[in-house]
Amino acid sequence: MKLFGRAGWLLFLCAAVLICSTPAFAAQSITARLPLVFEPNQGQAPTEVQYLLRGGALEGEFQRDGVRLRLLDNKNVASQVKMRLLGAREDAAIVGDGTIEGHTNYLLGNDAAHWLRGLPNYTKVRYRQIYSGTDLVFYGNSDSLEHDFEVQPGADPRRIAFQLEGAESVALDTNGDLQIGLAGGAIIFGRPIAYQTVAGTRRNVDAAFTLNRKRNGPLPVGQLRYSRKAGD
Repeated sequence: MKLFGRAGWLLFLCAAVLICSTPAFAAQSITARLPLVFEPNQGQAPTEVQYLLRGGALEGEFQRDGVRLRLLDNKNVASQVKMRLLGAREDAAIVGDGTIEGHTNYLLGNDAAHWLRGLPNYTKVRYRQIYSGTDLVFYGNSDSLEHDFEVQPGADPRRIAFQLEGAESVALDTNGDLQIGLAGGAIIFGRPIAYQTVAGTRRNVDAAFTLNRKRNGPLPVGQLRYSRKAGD
């Protein structure tokens, strides 16, 4: 995740999404066999979906209120969870970023009039102004899905919060990773890594996930927290 401090200093805050096999929280990881690719929805998915993620054992549907992640087992959906963004703008534009070579084609059925050809592929999906002064960007890093929050000067990163719908369990481990237990495995949100670049110098910034189990029912709400040292 990526944040901009109030003084305009660049603050990077990155979190990776990792996949674990059944049972939940097992040590063995399922790595994506193909690069993560994002494509626009032009009729191959429900209308509420703006973009789709294709990549190995993980699929994603990017909607205005959040992202639905699916674990696949031999191309079948084993389990899924939705990262619903709380308090986010419903009119935020969702756009593809970083066009790459290659296209996606859906040649289903015998009627060519219903085929989809030449759908562009992107390396990123960006939610513009998902919160006031804040963009959210999803992208692939090797076989991991990562997301950055880009917070402009004067914007409040404390507004960033999300609820995990469909999870059987959610917990923070001793490393600060967010462990999300699902019926068909587990997804891990790696502990956020944050730093600012000030005058070309990298400065680490404290950042972490927090859980609020009192809000919106039994499912916990995850929030981002970061702080700067005095004088920064």
